[in-house]
Amino acid sequence: MTLAIEKEVSKVGTETVKVNGFYLHSKYNPLREAEQIAKQEYKPHHLHIVFGYGLGYIVDALIKEFHFNEPILLIDPLMEHNYIDVFNPTYNRFYSAKANDIAKIVDMVDKLSSYSTNVHIITSINYDKLFPLELKNVLEIVKNNHYKQGSNIATAKHFAVAWQKNLLLNTNNILSDYTLGKLEKVYTAPVVIAAGGPSLTKQLSLLKEYRNKIILICAGSTINALIANNIMPDYIVSVDGGEPNARHFESLSFKKEVSLIYGPTNHYKVRESFEGKGYAFIPSVKPKYKDYFENRFSKKLPLIHGGGSVAHYALSIAKYITTGPIALIGQDLALTNDQSHATGVKCNKSAKDLPTSKKVLVEGYYGEMVTTTQTLKIMMNSFNEPPLLDTERKNVWNCTEGGAKIHSIDQLTFEEFLEKFTNEEAPKIVGEVLDQSTHIEEEFFNTEINNYNKILKLLKEGSQVINNSIGLKLTSNEVNKIGKIEKELNNLYKKYSLETLLEPIFDRCSHEYLPKVNETSVESNLRAKNYALDLYTSCYQQIEYFIEQLMSKENKTI
Repeated sequence: MTLAIEKEVSKVGTETVKVNGFYLHSKYNPLREAEQIAKQEYKPHHLHIVFGYGLGYIVDALIKEFHFNEPILLIDPLMEHNYIDVFNPTYNRFYSAKANDIAKIVDMVDKLSSYSTNVHIITSINYDKLFPLELKNVLEIVKNNHYKQGSNIATAKHFAVAWQKNLLLNTNNILSDYTLGKLEKVYTAPVVIAAGGPSLTKQLSLLKEYRNKIILICAGSTINALIANNIMPDYIVSVDGGEPNARHFESLSFKKEVSLIYGPTNHYKVRESFEGKGYAFIPSVKPKYKDYFENRFSKKLPLIHGGGSVAHYALSIAKYITTGPIALIGQDLALTNDQSHATGVKCNKSAKDLPTSKKVLVEGYYGEMVTTTQTLKIMMNSFNEPPLLDTERKNVWNCTEGGAKIHSIDQLTFEEFLEKFTNEEAPKIVGEVLDQSTHIEEEFFNTEINNYNKILKLLKEGSQVINNSIGLKLTSNEVNKIGKIEKELNNLYKKYSLETLLEPIFDRCSHEYLPKVNETSVESNLRAKNYALDLYTSCYQQIEYFIEQLMSKENKTI
């Protein structure tokens, strides 16, 4: 696209500019125009994404409107060929990205997503007319991130108790098992990751034929489709903490030749199906678990990046354990042949059972348009996130031959991959038989219950201090009491790793009790008291409910 850029002097003597005949600022009074736009567009406690810099008037005016040190992300296609100069303001939360640097934009929006769904996009004057495609891409990135963050929040809330329960009941397993670090770069052989998409079925015959020449990783629920075709993987990756994941492994029993690779929040019953020692790691979304196991048990576990599905973890694990080539099969991420999964996968559904509102179209493996769901689309986009991008080694191939196109991964037929990279039998590592009970020890279990009760006592004391306070503002003595309680609570939360259980409460309270613009001291004091009382009460109820669930009849097999 050829761009004709002309700078002019506005009616009030301030410089303005037009591109291909379109003014990017007022030709009368650019500064006053920018101030009006900033006042109208500013949203407290939001990430502001400005599409279009021009001469910087809107960005500068917007920053002056900020009350709470909000972040601002600038995206401008004119930056790509140095058509404009961006003068970085001294503001400490100013970020910028070129419009064609999709990976960076995705990464920046994701990193600033502590603002959750609070993202506001401002399109500068006439940028929508000059760069409609680039604007569409940015809007799509923000929309996907919005859906992803909303899904993450809902998932964290739904699984908070289950994940905490799995952490506790998996602890003894993890202490008895290997760390995944034991497998770091131990292979040079090709690795094949089998996911459960509908296209897996057509690859099974080749998988059987070359089975001894590859390391086979099975992504979670895919196991039943493999077993139905007499194929056993070397490793099964499992991260899901829900009951449906446990049901995939019901009545299954694996000898030591098949190893489980899992994280702390994986459903604790899955571990019971494996005779040999497993390999444990920390999912990147739970980095505090790494400190928990290292500081409390001196167990060092590697941090592995995921992205919304077990297949993302499987890819990161494959990169971690081999220097050889990696193939993805069954990674449809679409409703191929109107099916959600391959034949034999327990959760397989017909696309006809899904409402039309949940279906979207994306580019397919062969360039055609294919039907997928919003959830699968998020999983597809996660492969484009920097930690999963294969920018250095260039030896990951999508050999699914069906479903959605993963733009960040090169394509190759599965047969071509196998013929090109397999020439000898792949050496296999077989672990030891687990010689300890996979149930957590009674002594440790009872100790943890006592520790949780200590936390409940502190939360109750904190609530009483606030409830007994007479004025709108806490006295200095009350502030000191709360300070001591907070210090003890934070130490115990960290020591016993309760962040997962309480994260939904922390997130909700931090967003519900944000300060207002021009808030009075009375409003500020009342907000602080209501915040603390809500936080203590909700955390107390959550931990109390967790203990009840832990002590239920279902868990008396401990």
